[in-house]
Amino acid sequence: MKPKYIFIAVFAICILMMAGLPQVARTNRAEAANAAPLASAALSSPTAAPTALPTLPPFSPDGEQPAAAQSPAETNPSETIDQTAQTDPAEAPASSSTDNLPSPVDPEAVPGQAQASIPATSSPPELAAFVSSVSNGHTDRLAGVYVQGQFAMPVEQQPDGDVNFVSSAEQTVTEYIRSEAFGVVGLLAHNTLSSGQEFFKLKPGQEVILVYGDGRQVRYQISHIENYQALSPTDPFSDFVDLNGPGGNLVRNEDLFRRIYTVSGQLVFQTCFTANGDPSWGRMFVIANPI
Repeated sequence: MKPKYIFIAVFAICILMMAGLPQVARTNRAEAANAAPLASAALSSPTAAPTALPTLPPFSPDGEQPAAAQSPAETNPSETIDQTAQTDPAEAPASSSTDNLPSPVDPEAVPGQAQASIPATSSPPELAAFVSSVSNGHTDRLAGVYVQGQFAMPVEQQPDGDVNFVSSAEQTVTEYIRSEAFGVVGLLAHNTLSSGQEFFKLKPGQEVILVYGDGRQVRYQISHIENYQALSPTDPFSDFVDLNGPGGNLVRNEDLFRRIYTVSGQLVFQTCFTANGDPSWGRMFVIANPI
């Protein structure tokens, strides 16, 4: 081929290439633009949806219990709750974070057993005879509790370090160690025993006499009764639902401890009560003040 024609052919090819390059560039840019949103979406998409935290079931503002629970009205004999006698927990001394309510739960309890009947007992002895029977010479040790015409029961102390111990003996109550630090006398009993079932006979206005080892007597008058549902019935660290007055509020374990066991000078009877066939469903507190 002649050089002249070779030059013309090369020149034509160059012209064609220069005309085609912008189109290729536009095509490449379009493809890149279409791919970009997918890449950014993939980078910004979370790997997993956050897990929602569990929440407690709501409580009715008008005092009704959660729908899953039934009212203990038929199984709870306390009828009078004096709201004016309750002490504001904010005014109570601060307690240790380890303070928790004692747990008068009977591990041997049979569902439906508690409060089925209160065994017939002989008439309680006269006060003088009871004082003589429990006196042991220990000046500062609580030895017995007496309610005229109702019961006369010896008091057993908890073993050192075992703040959830409750005597399994009939007609015997247990003194709660931890409340002593706050100047409160706490008396515990299983509601599956006659001792705990006697607590349900107590009424506001009644007189209670504590007898110490040296024969000394201290008198109290019952002021009011408080009731709470345990959300974890057999757990001593359970939280509670307030069943008093309007009720329905969640009460943390340590807050209920402060409410019940840090008002200096008071006497508190504590036991469980039955509902829904569970003998440990709730807690009852009978509160008395010195007279």
